[in-house]
Amino acid sequence: MKKILVIKLGALGDFLQALGPFKSLRDYYKEDHLVLLTTPAFKGLAEDTGYFNTVLVFPRLKGRHVFKLMRRLLSLKNQNFEMIYDLQTSSHTSRYFYYLRLLGWRGKFSGIAFGCSHPHKNKQRDLQHTLERQKEQLQDAGLLKVFPPDLSFLLKKKVGVETAQILETNDPFVILVPGGAPTRLQKRWPLEGWFEILNRLGEKKIRAIVIGGPGEKDLIEAFKSPHPYLTNLIGKTSFVDLAHLGRRAFFALGNDTGPMHLLALVGCPCTVLFNLKESNPDLCGPFGKKVCYLCEKDLSRLEVDRVWKNLLEHDKDALKKDF
Repeated sequence: MKKILVIKLGALGDFLQALGPFKSLRDYYKEDHLVLLTTPAFKGLAEDTGYFNTVLVFPRLKGRHVFKLMRRLLSLKNQNFEMIYDLQTSSHTSRYFYYLRLLGWRGKFSGIAFGCSHPHKNKQRDLQHTLERQKEQLQDAGLLKVFPPDLSFLLKKKVGVETAQILETNDPFVILVPGGAPTRLQKRWPLEGWFEILNRLGEKKIRAIVIGGPGEKDLIEAFKSPHPYLTNLIGKTSFVDLAHLGRRAFFALGNDTGPMHLLALVGCPCTVLFNLKESNPDLCGPFGKKVCYLCEKDLSRLEVDRVWKNLLEHDKDALKKDF
């Protein structure tokens, strides 16, 4: 039995877009021991996929960490992986290849590290969407069959109490995702716009479910005031909850952030707001059949009327209906 290592760190959106390659590798190495190296935040999600025999986590190292890094690399070297697939393809993970070589590891490596056995050959890879780039990387390594991302495994699991209460009713609702990475606030549409959308939804008697991470204290504070058509689930939803809510929601409106990738993958109609100075939807936009983008170089210039008009056109069946 071969031991195969897959490396995927990064943010939630990046991780979700690697689900297709994960499934492809599991299909290719049916009888082998497949190991994922990821960050602690995604350990449970990775285990839930059922694709991996083992999930390893490396917490982020801070400050001077040469000795800790070498201990980690020694632990990888000692597992005698026959092949490593670097789906992160960053300078950091490429260095794993060089360090492992210095430590005596002689296995095969798929990635962008100079001198590796199975390099992604496309010199224009940085101009490709993440999904296309990963697909091509695996094809260069000999995997001809590469699946799209699939979140059906989440829909087989039970939701939490608050989500269950929402799903038990037949009340119409939409999902709003006003947050994002706290280190990249430029990717967020100003809160004033969200409150106006909330009020317009309320006029149509459509409930807005606001979601976000437990660390987004600014959002928790901003949405704490009661509103007749607001359900505040910031910090209260699991990946399973989001998947089930996305299947039932009329649509989702959100910034360029991880939960929008999840909602798009379960088939929720999504409108995603992009700051073009921060990210490019052509390279990293959420994948789904019902996804559209609204882009500005400065999201503070994105007018509420433009967003609302887009929602009316994109989700006309929901917003033009009287409840």
